[in-house]
Amino acid sequence: MLKAILDDDSAPMAHRRAAAAALGAQAAAGPLLGQATAAAPSLRHAVVGALGGCTGTAAAVALATRVREDDNPDIQGAALLALAKVDPEEALALARRLARPGDIEDDRRSDAAYALLGRLGAPGDLRPLLRPQPRRLSSSALRAAARLVQRQPAAEERARLGARVARVAEARRDDPDLRTRQAMLGVLREVGDAQSLPLLAQLSRRTTLPSVKAGVAAATFEIHARQQPAALPSPNAEAARLEAIEARLDALEAAEADLHDRP
Repeated sequence: MLKAILDDDSAPMAHRRAAAAALGAQAAAGPLLGQATAAAPSLRHAVVGALGGCTGTAAAVALATRVREDDNPDIQGAALLALAKVDPEEALALARRLARPGDIEDDRRSDAAYALLGRLGAPGDLRPLLRPQPRRLSSSALRAAARLVQRQPAAEERARLGARVARVAEARRDDPDLRTRQAMLGVLREVGDAQSLPLLAQLSRRTTLPSVKAGVAAATFEIHARQQPAALPSPNAEAARLEAIEARLDALEAAEADLHDRP
């Protein structure tokens, strides 16, 4: 019944997509394989997602083929993420290939490749995640880099790699896109270090956006937590400390201006 609905070109697309999902839940790869090259992109998307719930060589080959050959980046990305469930090693190899300079733009395919490098990659995979894209460094790449760092078992390695990611993230502090600045703060919350603290204090002083101020306070709190786990200020106390720093800086600037104004 499900295969009949999936293969029925006259059936509503919503029904065919639902049939694909149900077949995937049953790990029934056979009926799905025939529609992996369906003309309708929405059906191909549903099929590759469903194949992620299957096992076996045929499912892995079909997904890898969609990653390599499909002309729709959204489907390529979905196939790559599905392949990671069926054959993680092949998915990682494809993600590394996709993340080479010049191969991808900031779309669902690149997001999927970055996500897999963060979830499955090795320290050597940081380089493509930190490489500036033709337009600008993708926020998804930064978040994936932070995830890769946090997966490392040794604290020393996390600190060393985290410093690399933090320096790249800090360079996005003046990005005109608010979402990019928020992603930067999220990354610093995960991998920022003592070198990040003055920048965070400066950012808190310059911004009037509550969401950015909250992100700064959260990142500062987490950095202190990693440095001094036995004695942590509360987030509210950290926000108060940042306000006190801002007040002192304002006073110093006022004093400096007063000196310049004197005859």
